[in-house]
Formats: sequence, C-alpha cells, structure tokens
Amino acid sequence: GILIGLAVPVLIFLLTRLLDTSVSSRQDIESFVKIPFLGEVPAKRKNDERHVVFESGKRDNVSESFRALRTNVDYLVNKEGSRTFLITSFLESSGKTFVSTNLAYCYAILGKKVAVVDMDLRKGTLAKNMGKKHVHGVSSFLSGKIDNPAEIAFADEGFKTLDMFFSGPIPPN
Repeated sequence: GILIGLAVPVLIFLLTRLLDTSVSSRQDIESFVKIPFLGEVPAKRKNDERHVVFESGKRDNVSESFRALRTNVDYLVNKEGSRTFLITSFLESSGKTFVSTNLAYCYAILGKKVAVVDMDLRKGTLAKNMGKKHVHGVSSFLSGKIDNPAEIAFADEGFKTLDMFFSGPIPPN
C-alpha cells in the first residue's frame, strides 16, 4: 500500500510533464525550429497597468530585454537587408501589441522613423492601449472613407519619429 501510495503521485507528475505542450523556456522553441531566435521578453506583472513599459534610462529587466531584442533585430536587418517586420501569433492575447509598441518606442528613442500599424480590425488593441477611442484608422482608409494615409497617422507628442496607425472603427461583416 505504501509503494502504491508513493508511485501514484510520481506517475501523475511524470504524466503531466510528458503531456505538457506549453512553451516554458527558450530551449523549448529552439529544439523545434531552426529560425533565428531574436529575444525573449519577461512577462509583465499582473498589477502593472502600463502598456508602454520601455523607458530610455531604466535598467530593469523588461527595458533591457527590449534593448537586446532591438540589437538582435538590427543585426538581422543589416544581414538580410529588410526594414519592415511583422509581429504575429495565432494565439489571442499573446502580447503582440505589447511587444510591437514597446519595440517601436525603443527604436523611436534612437531617433529612427517608426510606424506601428494595428491590423487587428476586430479588436483595435493599440488604440485602446493608447487611450484613443473612436478614431479613424486603417479600416477607414481601406473602406475609402479617408483617402490620405496621413490623416490616420497619430504622432506621439514625445517622439517626432513615431507614428501610429490604429485599426479604426470595427467594420461590419
């Protein structure tokens, strides 16, 4: 009875570890894909309501991880010759807007021209995060209500080189 009592929890623990398909570390990703790994950003604290956590002079782990990500992207851009990149995921709420916004600020601090385009026409997360409600955006431009893309560009007051293009009003099906 004692051996069975010890074996059952060990068996349950081993089965949960074997059947776990979530990504828990960088090695989990590197073991399955052969593309370059550019960086990892630590999770934001639950009680932190800020959407832009990168700050120029701060040396916290989140700001440093965005600096490292920026450096790795710059290396890849110089190697490959591209200046446009896409941040995407097939999972909802996986941090696409968080990473793209903070990375944009990371580049804007260097004085580089940056345009962040929110193409999630169903949720408009970027506009919500930046406190902009009911603004014209990409959906207005695509539907022909606005002809000039400069009309939907929103510049951040603190950064002259950063433009944001929000998704705009949710289009009908």
